Amino acid sequence: MKIDSNFEWSKLKTVHNTIFLIAFLSQLVFLFFFATVGHFESGDTSSNILKNIAGIGGLASTITMCILAIYGATLVNSFIIENYIGENRVRVYLYPYGRKNLFLLKIKTFVLTFLKLQLLGLLLSDTIFLIGEFTFPIVNSKEGMLSNLLIAIISSITSALITLVIILLSGVVGIRYSSLPATIVSSIVLVVILGNLIAMSPAAKIFLSLIIALSLTVLLYFIIQSVGERIENEEVV
Repeated sequence: MKIDSNFEWSKLKTVHNTIFLIAFLSQLVFLFFFATVGHFESGDTSSNILKNIAGIGGLASTITMCILAIYGATLVNSFIIENYIGENRVRVYLYPYGRKNLFLLKIKTFVLTFLKLQLLGLLLSDTIFLIGEFTFPIVNSKEGMLSNLLIAIISSITSALITLVIILLSGVVGIRYSSLPATIVSSIVLVVILGNLIAMSPAAKIFLSLIIALSLTVLLYFIIQSVGERIENEEVV
């Protein structure tokens, strides 16, 4: 029997606006907040993270990532994890779709939905900030518009990937321990561990941060595949 993928996509439609608005508003508010703080702060512009757009973007992206990661952990609990713990697990395992295929479909729809909306929100807020910055400067940036836009794009991709890594790894912990609270707790722990990857990624190191984020994403892919295999072969008790 073929899996009804449209049903999985439709379940996430109710949170589309929320994901986008959190990404957009949080990023935009903290971009202008840190830019304003940096504008009134004295000190060496070369060493102060609040005196350059890349540093400000990194800090704003970190806070946005923290908010989205914890919110995403609650979503992944509702849309995926609760189906694989307790009595719900027995019911889902009896579906005639293939357990692994259904699990991977749920992961795919969640990832593509969350990634698309987060990137859209981040890029839109970054673009608005950069246009405002080069029209009415707050930060005395030495880089040009295109250079800062490239940094913003790379930072947004890095932030989005790290956010998904945190959410899904937290989900794996939730499945492993059959606990929804474990998902939330592990997401907070991972935010603390991985948040510095974005916060401390000035322009000179931003490509390294992206490479690390991509590497973690590849590692996550194999972990999800492994969890899918375990679900496929697990006995229903």
